[in-house]
Amino acid sequence: MLQFHPPENLKNIFSIPLDLTSWEHSTYHNTNQGDTPTRERATYSTVSNALNYLPNQKNDLPEYGLYILAFEIPEPHIYIGISTQDAAANIADRIKRHRVKATGSHVGNTSATTGGVHHPENWKIFACSRYAQMLRLNTPDDLSDTRILIAEISSEIPGIDLNTYEKYIMNNQNGVLDDICDKLWPKRNSDVIIINKITKYNGSTKLPISLFNNEDSIANTDDSINNQSGLENCNTQNQDDRNSETSESQPNNTITSNNNNRLCQCSSTDQLINFEKILINSLGDLPKELS
Repeated sequence: MLQFHPPENLKNIFSIPLDLTSWEHSTYHNTNQGDTPTRERATYSTVSNALNYLPNQKNDLPEYGLYILAFEIPEPHIYIGISTQDAAANIADRIKRHRVKATGSHVGNTSATTGGVHHPENWKIFACSRYAQMLRLNTPDDLSDTRILIAEISSEIPGIDLNTYEKYIMNNQNGVLDDICDKLWPKRNSDVIIINKITKYNGSTKLPISLFNNEDSIANTDDSINNQSGLENCNTQNQDDRNSETSESQPNNTITSNNNNRLCQCSSTDQLINFEKILINSLGDLPKELS
């Protein structure tokens, strides 16, 4: 059985340094190691610095299991991933890489290196949209809207591993992804976009999954967050570039769109100037080594 823990706000587990660099055109370029944003190296420099555990929090986060990242801005998005004991990266390591992708940060030593983080197409679309929304809000991106949901296998079933559960959930088998999204966003009135590239699930058996209770869910009910994310009447599009065969089994709470080549541009020069003023004023709140 896969047992879910209640969701946690990412900011309650990690300190999240800001990326104060400008991303004027919100574009990416290819290197021999993969794609990276066309901007200066992130203020926090490296992927290892992308997140830092808060005091006494390191032992509270499981090293391995299935995890879901839930974003409110620019509209509800989720990413589903796993970390297994035979993998080189644990959950925290993987989330650090996702943070770099979510904020469209460049962590390479030079513009010709990725710093170990390749930015896939679906993450590009999400990061560009998110950055544009932060510009409109005139606020730096501290990921305060982001939650993490972790699940662990509590009892083994022969032939069923985390990879199987991951495919089962992202394909919304037996409505499990709908149930998760309804618990994460009990008052949502828009579709939830899956950042993942969907991998087809070939099984037919209903898998045992125990979700968290609604009263355990940490819902972002803060009006400022809901207003920032533009949840009302938002028209969302699925960022998944799955093939047509896989699309037939897509979750009901997504809309398919083949727009993977879209790149967002900054809304205006004035917005960029105002945003950068806020970023500069935020420097005093950063650890000394990052300022």
